[in-house]
Amino acid sequence: MKRILALLTILVLLLVHGAPAFAKPTPSHTNRFGDLPDNHWAFQAVDELVGRNVLKGYADGTFKPGATVSRAEFAKMLVLAFGLPAGSPATSTFSDVPVSHWAFAYIEAVGRFMMRSGDVDAGQFRPNAVCKREDAAAAIVSVMGFSLEQTAQGVLDKFQDRASITPSLTMHVAAAVVHDVLKGQPTGNGKSYLLKPQEPLTRAEAASLLARLSQLTVPGTTSATTAVLPGMELTPEERALLELMNAERARLGLDSLELDPKLVDLARKKSKDLADHDVFSHDSPTYGSPRDMLKASNVKFVFMGENLAGGSSAGETLSMWMASQGHRDNILNPAFTHAGVGVTGGGSYGTITIVIFVKHN
Repeated sequence: MKRILALLTILVLLLVHGAPAFAKPTPSHTNRFGDLPDNHWAFQAVDELVGRNVLKGYADGTFKPGATVSRAEFAKMLVLAFGLPAGSPATSTFSDVPVSHWAFAYIEAVGRFMMRSGDVDAGQFRPNAVCKREDAAAAIVSVMGFSLEQTAQGVLDKFQDRASITPSLTMHVAAAVVHDVLKGQPTGNGKSYLLKPQEPLTRAEAASLLARLSQLTVPGTTSATTAVLPGMELTPEERALLELMNAERARLGLDSLELDPKLVDLARKKSKDLADHDVFSHDSPTYGSPRDMLKASNVKFVFMGENLAGGSSAGETLSMWMASQGHRDNILNPAFTHAGVGVTGGGSYGTITIVIFVKHN
């Protein structure tokens, strides 16, 4: 029997006692832009992202906070804000984004996270089209690794305009609402809200969103060790799977996943625990959820993902994972930099395979 299961998750700093998403520090560059006074609602976010070279103003000294953002511009913002590696394939993935396009590298890195079903069929990205609120939400949900499988669409019931969400993005938008990526505006009666998924994203909105989300991390943990642990040589099956995953990443010009000995140790422990208890789940009887296991092991990361398979060889596992959207997204996520592979025999499936993906903080 062969089974696969994927988990996409992110650990965030929990906000308590009604604290704002981020505290407002003393402005570092007062009146950097003539049209963005210190009391503008997005001043802090813009100031931060400009300081990090994620955003720039215009030659006339303005920022134009109300100007709309194109899909190509948002792809660049997303890559720079999250420190993602730019894509560099020899040929373009999208028919309307040639290698010579100014945003080619950024679109290659995150373009697949901004696709709709119709775009996939046409092989186009539409770089000059405005980036809508739902486009930004879907891209961020995918890059940040928020789970779609565990998101109930019922969270959208309070929005009067939920029917205007592009059907292929409904689950992404629902996940964005759950994780406060998108927030609705109350209507006049105060009992319902408007999400406005089709409205263009403005530069101020993009800055506020990315400044907040790109700073999420896990408190109270330390960096995972990169030292070679005793007996940490990969088995042939583990090595084969890692090489197959990196071959798929290379096809898109993505950096290879680096082997993290600590993650290998954890992946092996979890796969053995599942095999010993004959359980097929992301929640381990001994170690709990992937989040709990990493935290207990003092692994520091920005976001993480996990793929799980049972009863298959490395080649079969890779084929099944690449045919499954959630698993494929984990393997090809440019945000992930390190991985640990663990394969253990036993249980009713014969073998249990675990791959843990992370981006270390």
